[in-house]
Amino acid sequence: MTKPVYDLILGCNTMKELGIVLDFQKMQITIDEIILPMRNINSLASTKIEKAWSVNNSMAHEPISTNNAIQRVVEILDANYEQADLQAVVDATGLHLSLQDKNKFLRNCSMEP
Repeated sequence: MTKPVYDLILGCNTMKELGIVLDFQKMQITIDEIILPMRNINSLASTKIEKAWSVNNSMAHEPISTNNAIQRVVEILDANYEQADLQAVVDATGLHLSLQDKNKFLRNCSMEP
């Protein structure tokens, strides 16, 4: 799908910043001091309502960004975690440390009580 699913989705914070007012008692939308009437979906012809619902339902797919985030989480949760060989890590990366510092580091990293 190359076209956006919705024309525009605005959250409450954005509507507040833009000064958009939804007045459900008066059934009006105010944008830039222009007052527009809200349309009652029940007053639309039934064929238009059915068409609107079918278009809405056909386009109601998971956004790509959300789907990608879910896949990352699944990969992280499915990862096989194994205990690191701390001695090997210290030997490989701690060349600048003295033997006393290496042993101190290993004691501090030990999982044993």
